[in-house]
Amino acid sequence: MSFKGILFRGVPWIQIPFLVIVFFMAINSHVYAQAPETGSTEELLLKMQEEISELKSWKEARELEDLRQAAQAEVQAPQTTPKVFQGGERALQALNPEISITGDLFARYVNVAGSEYSGGERSGFFLRGFGLHLQANLDPFSLFKGAVHLSPEGAELEEGYITWVSVLPGFNITLGAFRQQLGVVNRWHKHALDEFDFPLMLMEPFGPGGLNQTGVSFDILLPKLWAHEEAITLQITNGQNDKAFSGEFFSIPTTLLRIRSYWDLNRDTYLDLGLTGIFGFNNARGVPQDGELVPTEVFDSNGNPIVDKDGNPVVLLANVPAAGPANQKLRYTGFGGADLTIAWEPSQRSHYAGLTWRTEFLYGYQEQETGDPISWMGGYTGLDAKVWRGVNVGFRADLVQPWAVDNKGHYIWQVAPYVNYMPSEFVRFHLEYNATDGDQMPLSHRVIFQVVFAAGPHKHDKY
Repeated sequence: MSFKGILFRGVPWIQIPFLVIVFFMAINSHVYAQAPETGSTEELLLKMQEEISELKSWKEARELEDLRQAAQAEVQAPQTTPKVFQGGERALQALNPEISITGDLFARYVNVAGSEYSGGERSGFFLRGFGLHLQANLDPFSLFKGAVHLSPEGAELEEGYITWVSVLPGFNITLGAFRQQLGVVNRWHKHALDEFDFPLMLMEPFGPGGLNQTGVSFDILLPKLWAHEEAITLQITNGQNDKAFSGEFFSIPTTLLRIRSYWDLNRDTYLDLGLTGIFGFNNARGVPQDGELVPTEVFDSNGNPIVDKDGNPVVLLANVPAAGPANQKLRYTGFGGADLTIAWEPSQRSHYAGLTWRTEFLYGYQEQETGDPISWMGGYTGLDAKVWRGVNVGFRADLVQPWAVDNKGHYIWQVAPYVNYMPSEFVRFHLEYNATDGDQMPLSHRVIFQVVFAAGPHKHDKY
C-alpha cells in the first residue's frame, strides 16, 4: 500500500487541503514531543489516520444535527398562504332559474259531411302555442316550477307551484296552481301527450284543458303493504272549473284523493294501478245581482197622476238596486275513477323495443239547480309500441256519454291511430288520423301532422 493510498483513501477531494494542514501540524507536534527513534513511521501514520477518521465522524454528525434542527424549525414555523381575493359577480347566474321553451305547431285537414271544416274548426296550418317552462331549486328543501302557455289568443298560466320535499320521510307538500292527479294523463301537458289531444274522458266533463285548479297537495309514500310501492295523494283546491264545479264563484274547496299501487311483475314489466275520488260543489256563492226595473207612476206638483192624451197614467220604469249578492243552494259534484298501466321494456333493448297499455275509467255525478242530476260515464284505452329507436306507433279509443242531464242511451266515440318519430330528444314529429262519431253528431275525420320542439334543459317533460 502506498503512502498516498493510506493517507487519502475514502477522503473526498475537497477535504484534501484541510487534511494536509492537519498532517503537517501533527508531524511537528510529534517531532518536538519525542525523539525520532521512539516510534516507527508506520505507527505514526496509523495514529494520524485514526485522528482523521474522528474528525470526519464529528463533521458528519454536526451536519446531520444541523439538518435535523432545520427540519424541526420548518415544521414548527406557522405556514402562511397568500391571500386570494375573489369576486362572485360572474357566479350570480347560478341563481337564475332554468328556462325551457317548447313549441307546438300542426297542420290539420278536417272532413265533415264532405266539407273541409266543422263549425269554427278549419283545415290549415296552426300554431297551438309556445310554452315557457321555469324551474329552480330555492334551497335544499324546496323547488319551484312554472309553466306559461303563449298562443295567438293570449297568455295563460298553466302551472306555478312550490314543492317542499321530504318535510317528513316520504312526505311532500305542493302549494300553487297545478294540473291535478286525476288518473295519469290529466297530469301531463298537451305537448307531451302520446296523442294530439286529451282523451274525451277528460274534455267532456272538465273542458278542453282537463282539470287544473289552485290549492295544496300532499304526497305521501306509504311503507310497503300490499304492493311493491304504495302512495297517497290528497289535494284540496278551489272548485274553479266552471263546467264541473262552481267556476269563478267558488267558495267551498274541492277534495281529491288518489291511491296508487305499483308492482314489478318481472325484470322488464311493471303494473301501475290507481283509484281516484273527487268531491266538490257546483253551486255559486256571492253572485252579484242585477237591479230590478219596477213600474212607477208619475205625479205633478199637486200630487195628481200625469196622464197621456188618451187619459192613461204615465208609468216610468225605476231601477231598484238589488239587496246584495246571492248564494245558491248547495249542490255537489262527485267523480270516481280507476286507471291501469302495464308497461314492458326489455332491460337490454329499452331504446329499441317496448310496449305500454293504459286504460282509464271515470264516473261523474252532478246535482242541478232544477231537475234531474247528471249521471255520466266515460273512459279510454290506448296502446303504444316502440318499434325502433325514436319510432313509436299506437292508438287510442275513447267512449263517453255527453255531459248532459238527458244522456241515457247517448254516446260519443273516437279512434285515433298515430305514429311518433323523435330524431332527437329535442324534436318530435306526430302523424295522427282521428275519427269521431256519436248518435247525435255526424262522423268527422281529421288528419293531423304535428311538430313539437323543445329548447332548454327540460326538453319534453310531461309536467
